[in-house]
Amino acid sequence: MKRLRRLLPTVIINVILPFLIYLVVKNALHQPELFSLIATAVPSALDSIIRLALTRRVNFFAGAALLGIVFGLLSVLLSKNPKLLLIRESFFSAAFGLAFFISLLLPKPLTYYLARTLEAGEDVERQRRFATKWEEPLFRTHLRVQAVIWGVGVLVEAAVRIWLVASLTTEQFLAVSPFILWSIFAATLLVSRAWTYLSHRRQPAMWERLQEDA
Repeated sequence: MKRLRRLLPTVIINVILPFLIYLVVKNALHQPELFSLIATAVPSALDSIIRLALTRRVNFFAGAALLGIVFGLLSVLLSKNPKLLLIRESFFSAAFGLAFFISLLLPKPLTYYLARTLEAGEDVERQRRFATKWEEPLFRTHLRVQAVIWGVGVLVEAAVRIWLVASLTTEQFLAVSPFILWSIFAATLLVSRAWTYLSHRRQPAMWERLQEDA
């Protein structure tokens, strides 16, 4: 129940309000579809701006959401194509998904830096201790597999979003796409957690040692 309550603001901001705004602006106020779609971005934009103002620091997710909105609006205004606003996030998702795979060719995958941020934050000492985990070969394998899992999941999300935009009307897309796309994210998270569970089961001693080092 607590998790559902925490999700409620996200659902209201990213699902309910954009859908209602589109219906009101397009059907009640009789505005063009382009203007109606631009109006749906207002709740997410305000949410990102408020978060940035309150924290006084650039949060990755809030900053990415705001950047996506600005990019989408500029694309629509330049091309006059409303569909671009609906698929704006696909460009970032595709780039992020490719980044996971490209990072596999680098000394450390993208998942290493994401995991370090989640575990150590900006604490230099905790970052140093986290870095020692990379010396463990099985830990390196674990993070590289995670990069593949999230790379596939993000690319699938981008492809499905584009397919939904091409297949559905704007109203249908605004109504159903969040639930479909969140389901893809949830499935990716489930696979990621399953791999972590299997990794812990296969090498419990290693993970216990890494926890002690942390």
